[in-house]
Amino acid sequence: MNKKIPEALYWENGTLFLLNQNELPNKIVYKKCKAYTDVIDAVKNKVIAGAAAVSVAVAYGVVLAGIKCAKYPPMTKSSFIKKACDELSRVWNISIYPKKAIEKMMVVVDMAAKLNPENFINKLEETAKEIYEQDIEANIAMAEYATRLLKKDSTIVTHANSGALSSAGFGTAIGTIKTAFKSGKVKKVLVDETRPYFQGSRLTAYELQQEKIPYMLMADSMAAFIMKTEKIDAVIVGAEKVALNGDVANNIGTYALSIFAKYHKIPFYVIAHTSVIDFATTYGVKIKVEDLPGEDVLKVGGKLISVKDAVSRNPALDVTPASNITMIITEKGVFKPNKISTLKKKK
Repeated sequence: MNKKIPEALYWENGTLFLLNQNELPNKIVYKKCKAYTDVIDAVKNKVIAGAAAVSVAVAYGVVLAGIKCAKYPPMTKSSFIKKACDELSRVWNISIYPKKAIEKMMVVVDMAAKLNPENFINKLEETAKEIYEQDIEANIAMAEYATRLLKKDSTIVTHANSGALSSAGFGTAIGTIKTAFKSGKVKKVLVDETRPYFQGSRLTAYELQQEKIPYMLMADSMAAFIMKTEKIDAVIVGAEKVALNGDVANNIGTYALSIFAKYHKIPFYVIAHTSVIDFATTYGVKIKVEDLPGEDVLKVGGKLISVKDAVSRNPALDVTPASNITMIITEKGVFKPNKISTLKKKK
């Protein structure tokens, strides 16, 4: 069965629809967002995740705030939206991408605040759509760059989900895999299940299956053994944040995978939109890693899998040092990790 991968989000008649990732792959359910606070709740409850997808969602969250206050006087309107933007900007602290999207929206708010309500809303909608479209264009560009690095019939290992479901609609690492598969560069994909939220087994496997790309799921702890006993040509992952020196923050487990790859001399590629590069963060050690609820480690599908009252930790991310990364591929080209800082001059 090869159905089209459902859109991670879409805008229709003043409402933002977010695909509920918590229900995948069993159900396709959309959450309707009619207020910017609905977007905040959706991100907090993991209805939508991934730096790119959240960035587009919060951009449309600004549009929803604009609809609410479109008839207010200019000063009151700006004040209302700035408050909304402040709340939206705090909802996804693990990446700078959403903050950049909100900054772009605020520029338009300041320029268009004196327009009549209809034109004001149209300007906000146009800018949010632009952010949406630019993400897809960037993903396609980086996928083409990355595909050139792969050998024919490669076997790829990937982690978490960095596909259409976590972006505006194409994906970074999984977007690369899709592009490479179509050009004969990918033969098979090994997918880490990605504990504790199972983004690999729930989302990446779902995307690969819909695209008819051969894949095999594996527990995260199997990766080292698989690399030792099978021919693996590359590891391809996405990124939530990239520091100035090329250190990369991504879903927990990425760092361990990079160690396995380095030991077995397997290229480790990071596919990253330039909007996730935080030029103000010099080294990965300065990236703040948020702890998520520990109970999420203790339960699967709401069912306790450990002893009652067990204590657990649940860091959302880990940081992979630049020394473990072969290349970082962006929509602006391919870079050695220690050269990612050169992009600062090209902004």
